[in-house]
Amino acid sequence: LRAEHTSESGKIEFLRASHQLHKELKSSAKNKKKTAETYFLLGRSYENLEELADFNLPEVFYEQCIRTAPKTSQSKRCYKDFERNLLWGFSGSGGTFLPFTEKKRLKDLKKLAGY
Repeated sequence: LRAEHTSESGKIEFLRASHQLHKELKSSAKNKKKTAETYFLLGRSYENLEELADFNLPEVFYEQCIRTAPKTSQSKRCYKDFERNLLWGFSGSGGTFLPFTEKKRLKDLKKLAGY
């Protein structure tokens, strides 16, 4: 569900959820699996709140998810969403054009995720 399809009340719920998820990060620091899941959910929340952010928060959280629990099913889910967001951000009417640094970043994270 993208932000343009989220109602105003839905955005408030995502804000509330993101607050709880940030609190969860503090308490789950020793549990990598739970931390990775929390990063994934934060990425999803911020996708739905993208007009509130000055930079690409979903990608930040998806990348942290991959780095927290590499080569797991969770990191693969995070990689798919990371890749989708990154490609969407570099897509336009002329197609998708990724700078070399972003291509390398995708390749590195894909490997780290276990693909």
